[in-house]
Amino acid sequence: MNLLRFNDKLLRYELLLVVYILSSIFFLLPSVIEGDINNYRIFSSSFQLLIRHENLYTEHPEYYWDFYRYTPTFAVLMAPFALFPEYIGVFLWSSLNALALFWGVKSIFKDNERKGSLVLWIILIELITSLQNCQSNALVAGLMLLSFASFQRHDSIRASFFTTLNFFIKIYGFASAALFFLYPKKLKFIGFSLMWMIILFLLPLVFISPEELKMEYISEFTSVSSYSTDLSIMSAVQTITCIQFKFLYVQIFALILLLSPLIFCKYGCDEKIKFLFNCSLMIFVVSFNQMAESPTYIIGVTGAALWFVEAEKNKFNILLFILLMSLTCLAPTDFYPKYIRNNFFVPYKIKAIPLFFIWLKVQFDIWKKVYEKYTNRMFFNYHT
Repeated sequence: MNLLRFNDKLLRYELLLVVYILSSIFFLLPSVIEGDINNYRIFSSSFQLLIRHENLYTEHPEYYWDFYRYTPTFAVLMAPFALFPEYIGVFLWSSLNALALFWGVKSIFKDNERKGSLVLWIILIELITSLQNCQSNALVAGLMLLSFASFQRHDSIRASFFTTLNFFIKIYGFASAALFFLYPKKLKFIGFSLMWMIILFLLPLVFISPEELKMEYISEFTSVSSYSTDLSIMSAVQTITCIQFKFLYVQIFALILLLSPLIFCKYGCDEKIKFLFNCSLMIFVVSFNQMAESPTYIIGVTGAALWFVEAEKNKFNILLFILLMSLTCLAPTDFYPKYIRNNFFVPYKIKAIPLFFIWLKVQFDIWKKVYEKYTNRMFFNYHT
């Protein structure tokens, strides 16, 4: 009985809120002390560079190493953090990311605290990996969840806002827009999305001229189009098999596989299918993303966690979950000896593999639900 009470206390939003806030501070402390917060410096310095009318996408070694690869609008959105001293702003930024993800999960499981809390515990390790790198991926994941929750409540205005805002943080966050195919009020969603797109696109004009904004977007396109990392499933397969192939062909095929169930949504698109499609979408934008890196995986792992808490707890699904936790979430941590990380996990891109197999399982679950709905409808029509 005491164990049950203890479990109940662990699966409470109030506790998880405290855990997420403390995690956003405690696990970032070593990086702040060592001055290893380059990503945050890229973000916070962008606003200062923008208002000084400098090109965001060139080198700025006086502030940071590497390059800024976000939108000019994102630089404006970082203004509140740039106003604070660095050691305060970085903690506020980390807390925003953690709270956005917490809020997103809670919004989806508003009426099921146990499942929502379980998801928050499952993704905590991956969240910490993202926070320690001062990345924006937890914020992107949170906004994707908030978009989905808004679609669930048929709130097209909020869905369009969260989706469009995500576009100006990381372009693949806009993938949530695909959900509008599954919900009513499509024209309303499109109309408000266009409105938010125009507002956010032009937001930097408060600080720079139209000509400068044009040049910033040209520079952004050049910078992003030439950038790639190596933690997608395509990179993993290529490394393990030593077979060279065009990533684009795989991405197109996977996109067709992702979207093809929508063809049958008029026959069998219930809430379960919509939920699974959102899980698939979140995993897809990581597994097939040539710009994915370890901190990006908080987005895909969140989609996988959502799937698992709702999935049947059979042996195969549990095995996939164990592989996810042991080979994806724990791969970059000190859980494994450094020798294994550097000579097995990193070179062979092992982190990407379990998430990809879960994506395939989610696709199977979607098609299974679509088939059941379609055959049941045909059976009903035949007998009536």
